[in-house]
Amino acid sequence: MRFLLLLFLFLAPNAFAQSEPELKSADLKKIAKPAGEWITAQIEMDSEDAMKALEDLDEQIDKLAKKLKTVDPLSLVADWQLAMNNQRKFATSGKTIPKGKLADFDYGLASFSVRLPKKYNPKKEDYPAVYLLGKEGKSLIDKLDQALLEEFVVFIPNISSLSADLVFDMEAVSSVFATSSFGWQNYRLDRSRQFLIGADDLGDVLAAQYLALMPHMFAGASMTSDVVESVSGASNLALSSSNAESDLSKTLAWCKEQTAVSYSPLEFEAELPWAQQGRVYWVQALNFEVPEDDTDKPLPKIKVSVDRASNKIMIDSADVTRVKLFLNDEIVNLDNPITVIRNGEEFSYQVSRSVGNMLQDYTISGAIYPAVIREVEMPVVEE
Repeated sequence: MRFLLLLFLFLAPNAFAQSEPELKSADLKKIAKPAGEWITAQIEMDSEDAMKALEDLDEQIDKLAKKLKTVDPLSLVADWQLAMNNQRKFATSGKTIPKGKLADFDYGLASFSVRLPKKYNPKKEDYPAVYLLGKEGKSLIDKLDQALLEEFVVFIPNISSLSADLVFDMEAVSSVFATSSFGWQNYRLDRSRQFLIGADDLGDVLAAQYLALMPHMFAGASMTSDVVESVSGASNLALSSSNAESDLSKTLAWCKEQTAVSYSPLEFEAELPWAQQGRVYWVQALNFEVPEDDTDKPLPKIKVSVDRASNKIMIDSADVTRVKLFLNDEIVNLDNPITVIRNGEEFSYQVSRSVGNMLQDYTISGAIYPAVIREVEMPVVEE
């Protein structure tokens, strides 16, 4: 049942703050090796190897801290983002490595096919991923541009038994999110460049709905038709890139042109359409209630903005009473106290960076957040 744990943990254009890598290649490799070993040990559920890798990583971080003197190594967000896959060991052959062809897999509740580029080489680069959604299944691969196909890892979930009115059914959700969990564990993926491609009416609804549900997971979605009216929380689609294209041969070209997800936006507003998924970027709604479909009550909502100059985070919410914050130094300066203004009321926090926080959340989100404020109570706003 390992997949369920990972799935539920995982489910748990705007202003961006994007830093640049600062470490030299040699220093990056020194932290990348034990970081990659820890991730592999976690996937394999090997607690002994995980503990050894964490000890080695702590040792390298201490050495790097002495070298950097006034800079905390855990503040270097862009470097850690590169480090996580840099020295991680991935399989290059075998049954799970279908280069230039499709292979079928089952993972928990999900059944899907995978195709890797013919020259897939996880020692050299991260690969963007596409999730091709349509009832025709594996035959859809023939409708994609064959040259561009070599630049992506392609996943084709089996959705033949699903229907558009059950997009939040666990089988439907697993078709994409359990597939994604299998993907990053087994292949060297660029998790900031994952795309949903709808290939028919059902695939369009799934692609648009899951983009609205997890705009911080996908860099974009392409649909063959306009299905916005079928999407719960459709306003969230504005947080990412979306495309309407009936010719699937052109969709990979569109995907290739899109920018990667920014994990540290300084301003965003989002609705929460599903009770099992309250996270949007670095804010996790903990207490909220999604109204029934047959009511006119609006969805729970959060509105977030950051003033980096004053180290202030402003969060306004509707029908959300408690949140959790995942933070890094692209969002605020973690060396200084942070003021969180919650529905107009201020509270100050002093947080500390932790390699444990960073590693644990990376396996869930693919992002680097070395600090966490575990509970922020949201004062009730009287109407």
